[in-house]
Amino acid sequence: MRTIETKVYKYEELSDSAQEKARDWYLEGGLCYDWWDFCYEDFCRVAEILGIEISTRRGGKTPEIYFTGFYHQGSGSSFVGTYRYAKGAVAKIKEYAPKDEELHRIAYGLQEVQRRQFYRLVADISSVRDHYIRVEVYDRDNRYRDIGDAEDEVRDLMKDFNDWMFKRLQDEYEYLTSDEDVAESIIANEYEFDEDGRLGMKTLYEINWHYLDEEQEQFSHCTVTPIEVLREGILPGCSGVSITAKDSVGRTFQGVPRDYFETEAAAWDNVRQGLAETIEANEDLVKFLKEENRHMFSFLITLPDTEKSE
Repeated sequence: MRTIETKVYKYEELSDSAQEKARDWYLEGGLCYDWWDFCYEDFCRVAEILGIEISTRRGGKTPEIYFTGFYHQGSGSSFVGTYRYAKGAVAKIKEYAPKDEELHRIAYGLQEVQRRQFYRLVADISSVRDHYIRVEVYDRDNRYRDIGDAEDEVRDLMKDFNDWMFKRLQDEYEYLTSDEDVAESIIANEYEFDEDGRLGMKTLYEINWHYLDEEQEQFSHCTVTPIEVLREGILPGCSGVSITAKDSVGRTFQGVPRDYFETEAAAWDNVRQGLAETIEANEDLVKFLKEENRHMFSFLITLPDTEKSE
């Protein structure tokens, strides 16, 4: 056996070229989390002020906001919801976002078109391929009344709001992937590198439980596979340590360190312990069921024979 010693450096101690490699490494897994959640919260608040109710996805509280981006054909955002007149929207949006002139313009435009239509306009907004919206505008009291140019005005303002959301998402993404912010995250997590900016991350092992049925009730076997940790630390907005890793087939995922094992042997020990505990629990259940069957059979044979009595 031989021991190899490697010098490690803090990010600030690396050369410019090594720092660039370190930042590239971080970006491989550094944004493997829902970084847009903070943006969505802001979007929903702004939408509420403007009179837009953004729908939530079925079975949860996640708003129906979608996007794809940022630098290819088809980049864009969309959302699903309903727009109605909101009294005082102009004043409220100026208070909430005093420096955002685009939101001020949208709020004022909506107020003006609603005023000309007696504040009765409603719009249904739907998502098209995650990067475009379809807007249907109508009079809430008479869906088929001709509202003239108001339809196009509201539609354009809804699209302007959608574009505003996409620009905020792009700004946030560019900030999070900027050299300055990436360097700050690396330093905060106290990562160490070799002199070329490569991070010698550890290999962990995960347990995979396999079943014979889709309901995962009939056990088949277990496997233990290695995962390559790409990042370990506390992500922005989080309080606990997490990892970004790549599994044996190349898929990148996130997890928490406690769910994985330092060695393959430790993983198999956990499998043995888990199986032994399950077998013991199953044997106790079998004993209970046998005893219950015995009691039911004892009672069954005491019941009168209805056929003979007839």
